[in-house]
Amino acid sequence: MYPASLANGSAHGSFHPHPRRTDDAATGICLCRVNVRARPPWRDSKSFCATIQTYHRDRVSGGDRRKAGKRGYEILKCQDPEPRFFVWPRPGNIRGRGLNVPVEFDVRPGEIYQLTLLLQKVSDIAGGICEMPVVFSDAQGRPLDPRLGCGALALTDPGPLDIEVAPAGPLEDSARVAATAIRFLVAPPDAARLTIGDPPEGVALHRVNLDPLSVLWHADEGQRLLGDLKRQVALRLDLAARVWQDAGDLPALWDGPIRTPADQAEALIAAHTRGGDWSAALGLDAMETELRDHALRTARQRAGAETPVKVGFIGSPRGYDRLGAIAETIWIRESEVHDQLDMFVPDVVVVEAGADTPAPRDDWQMAFSAGFGGDLPARGAALFEAAGARGIPVHLWVTGLPDVAPLWRGAADRADRVIAEGQGQDWSDLAPDAIVARGVEPASVSMAHPGDRPDDLMLVPAATDISQSPTFFDLVDGGALYDTLLCDFTYGFKSSTLSKRLTNPDLEIVAEHIPARARALLQAARLVLLPGRSVRSDAALAQIAIDAIASGAIPVLFGAYEGNEPILSGLDTVASAPDLLRLQTLMRVSWVRQRRWRTLWRQVTRDCVWTSADRTALLGRDPFPKSFDRPRVSVVLPTRRPHLFPACLENFRRQSWPDAELIVVFNTGGIPRDLPALRDNEHVHALPITATVGECLNRGITDATGRYWVKMDDDDFYADTYLEETAGYFRASQADATGRQAAAFYFEGPDETVWRERVTARCSSLLAGPVPVSGASLSGDAEAGLPPFSMAMKNTADGDWQERLRAGGFRMFSGDGISMVVQRGADEASHTWKLSAARIIMDDLRPVTTGRLSDRLNA
Repeated sequence: MYPASLANGSAHGSFHPHPRRTDDAATGICLCRVNVRARPPWRDSKSFCATIQTYHRDRVSGGDRRKAGKRGYEILKCQDPEPRFFVWPRPGNIRGRGLNVPVEFDVRPGEIYQLTLLLQKVSDIAGGICEMPVVFSDAQGRPLDPRLGCGALALTDPGPLDIEVAPAGPLEDSARVAATAIRFLVAPPDAARLTIGDPPEGVALHRVNLDPLSVLWHADEGQRLLGDLKRQVALRLDLAARVWQDAGDLPALWDGPIRTPADQAEALIAAHTRGGDWSAALGLDAMETELRDHALRTARQRAGAETPVKVGFIGSPRGYDRLGAIAETIWIRESEVHDQLDMFVPDVVVVEAGADTPAPRDDWQMAFSAGFGGDLPARGAALFEAAGARGIPVHLWVTGLPDVAPLWRGAADRADRVIAEGQGQDWSDLAPDAIVARGVEPASVSMAHPGDRPDDLMLVPAATDISQSPTFFDLVDGGALYDTLLCDFTYGFKSSTLSKRLTNPDLEIVAEHIPARARALLQAARLVLLPGRSVRSDAALAQIAIDAIASGAIPVLFGAYEGNEPILSGLDTVASAPDLLRLQTLMRVSWVRQRRWRTLWRQVTRDCVWTSADRTALLGRDPFPKSFDRPRVSVVLPTRRPHLFPACLENFRRQSWPDAELIVVFNTGGIPRDLPALRDNEHVHALPITATVGECLNRGITDATGRYWVKMDDDDFYADTYLEETAGYFRASQADATGRQAAAFYFEGPDETVWRERVTARCSSLLAGPVPVSGASLSGDAEAGLPPFSMAMKNTADGDWQERLRAGGFRMFSGDGISMVVQRGADEASHTWKLSAARIIMDDLRPVTTGRLSDRLNA
């Protein structure tokens, strides 16, 4: 929601109302109708004052006008051959001696704003140019570097703004218009406040406004706005020359700054170029690849079971895939139930009950549900009788919502056990034996994308909602910055019926629902757009959102969500096309997107993944060992710099993973005597100074007791959740080795963080070919039979090890690119890896902020 007035504590002074203009005190915006053909006498001064021509996707009229005003701006249609929308910033604090500075404004990350300033010399008759400090800061008041946008956001040059300054003397309307400077600003990631600082001595600030823009820069209206701005340049220069005829070279001084808004608009249009291409993800190869990899992942996970369970299943494809990752599972066919029970001899039969989870075949339809009387149909009763005659228990697994529980009461009465999915809800009508988390099995729905992940893809897996909600339809049909694909993971529909209604030819539509294709599409998507209000149940929406996160995508809701599914309540929401544009632009910033996904991913792994108690409730026993959910992770840290040990120890103790151990190998010939007190899970060893890094790593890995070992360097940054996320990556990808991409580098000498964008496409993907992960982030599965590190190589042991893994056919996965930051001291001689010699990396690095980025990444 846009604030009604972005200036805090401002006191409006006197100003001259514009002809044919009305003031809206509630919004702080002035409205004006402009007729381009029949310009009034004040055309030169006031035609420019229609500063920003904001084109809003909703054609505002009548009652919608009042609704728009509540968002902090008002829009009117012009009397122009080409319909346009104009936003008029209301003149702010106008005082003869200037405003009190600094002035502060609330802002939103990624939002594009129009900054309006009026500056004047106090005594000098000559006008000119001055520098105005403009500083964005976060919610904690820390200054933000505009370069944090990593090139994805336009207008990111740091430093003050060059602003036009009017000569001293009276400022009539025409003079105010000629001297009013306009600049566009993009709020960087994490921005919460914008501060306009003091002008230089001898310059007074008469007016300052900050207004959010609703321009769809990637659409035609962006080009129309650019054309209008270019025409206004000539008008304003001409006006300045006539108002200050004796000002000498003032028009020449102002020529560059006056053109700045048009230049900025061009940069914004370029930054908002539409991207993405769904064609590769829609190909048959993508689906077949996911089919093979899904079978491999689930087979690998089932192989770790100590007491395997055989399950006969009746339910949805999604339920089958989830159970198939933890137990040997077969479909029970209605026509073959007796033969299957006799031949397969399952340990348990699981019947899934959910309003949005139809069986994949025609059999068993409505066999276990009835009217609200709850009587069990005879077809369903036959299954219970067949299983009971063979001593096979039947468990009813309810994945819908409590309000439809009466439909399953008859089946619940006959079941040996009732398990409801969805904690924190009222299941009293069903009285289940256990309530398990509504969730996902990470090995079944995995973020392990085969190869580099594509950019700028948005998936809308709720196509039937498009037809039910006009506002949702308009949002999707209006076009987006990302290539958009419509499908439906719950209900069937005809693509021809939908395509006839849509006017956007760029939209992709896939009508058939195939589980493998759905998983492949989720893996490829950057954003998954869902309706806040849907024709499907909240449970079905929550399942899609959870699967999207587990696949490496970020789900977003259109409109407010008013239900009680925790995963949906925590999602980002958009209310309009400009809202969606802002979010899509912000998600093009790699570290912002990865940080948001990591937050959602941790919520899923903590709250939405079955534990031993859940598996026991559903299957009758847990197939996996006790350590399956919380495997021990061993940190192996070789070092030749004992003075860094306290920082390494602190970093290890901050880790969120509950079962971890630290093994430090001092490559110094001895263990320092002044070590701090160590805990039972913290161990130190020493090797001669002549030992190589490979020898130190091999010694630490040999002594490790964890299922997974994780290599850490003594001087790099690791997020507090680094080990937790590493364990999650191993489970989701079923890889033999994992690592991270070195995307962020901090250089202590210039106190600057730089970014390597090119490697971010490898994040959350399976590695193939000569594509490495950072040597500071290597980790391995102790049960995978990985080769040892080379003891002969001094500085390239990690690269050699990765090459031998690929040659040996081991499975490698690359996680995120921001939970680890390479940190370089001012003295490169103190580092084993001489980064300056790696030209292929150095040439990729781009500065993103002064100081460290790690505090923002550790979120």
